[in-house]
Amino acid sequence: MLGAVISAAAGYTAFNRVSRGRAGWEVVSRAVVIGLPFTLPIALLTTPSAPSSVPVTHWGAFIYLGLMSQYIGFFFWNSGLAFDGQARVSQTQLLQAFVTLATATLFNGEVIDLWTWFFAVAVVGTVLIGR
Repeated sequence: MLGAVISAAAGYTAFNRVSRGRAGWEVVSRAVVIGLPFTLPIALLTTPSAPSSVPVTHWGAFIYLGLMSQYIGFFFWNSGLAFDGQARVSQTQLLQAFVTLATATLFNGEVIDLWTWFFAVAVVGTVLIGR
């Protein structure tokens, strides 16, 4: 987990620097091309032995997440970094906890107790006070 946090921070910092001089779509597209020699062999090694046995809905979710969340979403993220800087734009991720809780309730029918909502608000409040 710590490695993921450090990796994401380093990536956001690099994207922030590069986004100042290029369009958001160009930055993420270059990152995909540069990363391809590392990610393609892993993808080929972890491909299911019988891709047709994977339900179509799973492939649809895979394609949606790959294109929208991990590619097109970064068009806007990188544009935001270039527009207002990493420190300010990154604060929008504080909304992720609330969006996740809301979607878990709406789509999965999960019951979110009051303590979970309380701590989500407390975390955001703590960050706001720290600013």
